[in-house]
Amino acid sequence: MTRGARIVLGMILLILSCALLIWSLLPARRETRTQPISPAELQLPTPSSFVISSIL
Repeated sequence: MTRGARIVLGMILLILSCALLIWSLLPARRETRTQPISPAELQLPTPSSFVISSIL
């Protein structure tokens, strides 16, 4: 490989790596998701639901 081709390849790699570095420093896109939760799902389980009937 000639010296000129190595310089060109090096410049391409340098420009590409600098572009990827700048792109990685940009803030991420904000995304908000809304998930409806029913009141029944907010209740704690009762202690009787923890009892395993096969042991008793």
